[in-house]
Amino acid sequence: MTKKEIFFVSLFNSILFGVLFTFATPIFNGQGIHWSTIPLELVAGILVGLVISLAIPSPMLGEMLAGKLAKSGSLLFRFIMKSVILVIMLIFMCPIMAVLFACVLGDAPVAVILPASYSVFLPLYLVGIVVLMLVGDLVTGAAIKCANLGKN
Repeated sequence: MTKKEIFFVSLFNSILFGVLFTFATPIFNGQGIHWSTIPLELVAGILVGLVISLAIPSPMLGEMLAGKLAKSGSLLFRFIMKSVILVIMLIFMCPIMAVLFACVLGDAPVAVILPASYSVFLPLYLVGIVVLMLVGDLVTGAAIKCANLGKN
């Protein structure tokens, strides 16, 4: 993949994760959706996701692990690869977003929020893996097409 393709794939996946996590997290926390903060949460989620995606080569790591455990192109291979991508994203995104919104914008104590930030990890993983298995390849394909617009 070219650097431009990597950027677009990271951006498109960040949009997917940003939207998914913005709406799913408050539901899994039992809080309901706060519509007044959705625009800020979406922008923050997409930007945080983009930085994580660009900083950590999770697709490459996922492909390496999947290649050791499953036949390339198989359903198991795709599941392992997408699981690695999602787990890496959630490991960083859960605490960053929790601290940003609960502590920085909401004045909650970090000592309380940080440990609790992973309380939504498993539900977000389950929803995320289903979404990635269903539309992940389409999102990646669309990102690569956008990256290559104008090329002949």
